[in-house]
Amino acid sequence: MDKRDAFASRGKVRAAQYLRMSTERQIYSTAGQAESIAAYAREHDFEIVRSFVDHGRSGLRLAGRAALQELLDEVVSGDADFQAVLVYDVSRWGRYQDIDESAHYEYICRRAGVAIHYCAEAFNNDGSMTGAVLKILKRAMAGEYSRELSTKIFRAQARLVERGYWVGAKAPYGLRRMLIDREGKPGAVLAAGERKAIVTDRVVLVPGPEAEIRTVRLIFRLAGKGLNCHQIARYLNTHGCTSASGGGWHPSTVRRMIANDVYQGKLVFKRRSNRLSGPAIDNPPAEWITKENAVAPLVTSRIFAAAQAKGDGSRQRWQGRIIDSLAGLLDREGYLSSDLINRSRDVPTVATCCAHFGSLKAIYKLLDYVPGPTRHSAPRAPLSEPMQIAIRSVVDAITAAGGTVSSVPGSSRVKVDEKT
Repeated sequence: MDKRDAFASRGKVRAAQYLRMSTERQIYSTAGQAESIAAYAREHDFEIVRSFVDHGRSGLRLAGRAALQELLDEVVSGDADFQAVLVYDVSRWGRYQDIDESAHYEYICRRAGVAIHYCAEAFNNDGSMTGAVLKILKRAMAGEYSRELSTKIFRAQARLVERGYWVGAKAPYGLRRMLIDREGKPGAVLAAGERKAIVTDRVVLVPGPEAEIRTVRLIFRLAGKGLNCHQIARYLNTHGCTSASGGGWHPSTVRRMIANDVYQGKLVFKRRSNRLSGPAIDNPPAEWITKENAVAPLVTSRIFAAAQAKGDGSRQRWQGRIIDSLAGLLDREGYLSSDLINRSRDVPTVATCCAHFGSLKAIYKLLDYVPGPTRHSAPRAPLSEPMQIAIRSVVDAITAAGGTVSSVPGSSRVKVDEKT
């Protein structure tokens, strides 16, 4: 007999609760969720027998959420000793950027006979048309919240960089993070991994230990003499120079240091973008946000430029070969795609191309190539009549409650109270 069947005749329905807080600073988040879930359980005759908690985890994806993964594994394997999962609201289940991903994980549970209950939502997750449409809207709103928050954080960080403040969690090798209070007075130097305690304090970069500064200057001198990153790393390791981790040097570490403008006193923000846990992309220099003379330089601009010139010559030659090979492939095949590039033996892989140019879109622009529509794309099927009726009923309900609903020109999205 299945475990859930054995417990079904004992009165209250056995349930597990899933709790998630986004950051470690939300110390009351899971406690508040648990209180609301407990009240819901008492009202609806659930007995909470298990708790799955993800502390300080983003809801953008399943990866990294060990508790939710464990919950899903138990449900799928049939080892779960509960018949329902209680979650505070749709956003705690996840702020997935693809709402189908959220629906997929819920469907896995429902197919195994375990229902998901969103305790603080105004709709019943009972499979009704109205409930289904509202849940879709809630999932979209949960994902949109992350996108809006990402934009707000980015703008705030950009303003700080423009004022000369450091927004990174870790100081580059040879530098340290120092607190500045709201009146501009210098404060303590933060240790590695240490955070500021006062929200209004700002962080600036200051020169670090003298031994690290000497190593930084040595790296740039060697690069200016024409040594490549492998040769510089080997030199440092054989001469007893320790890296930031206390171990040996790696060529990639040397390469990043030589390319870092902070060593000539300049802060550069948005060189790369990695929003919403997506893939990192290199942005064109025109989009970078820079602040001159924000840091006491460890090397002169002349030494920095000499190191770049030696490294850029090799990089530019390699990038030229990439463009030439892709141009030849385009001439032969008449089109380009990630699948075609990866299948072709005489051109670098997509990963290598993106590492040099940021994206295939940037490469296509250099080649003056405009990709056509996806070969397997099909026109979107119209909404079914029941779905149209359900959507109209939701719109009417929002309007009756005093809200406003309007379409977004050029897209399939709508605005509720002027929020997309």
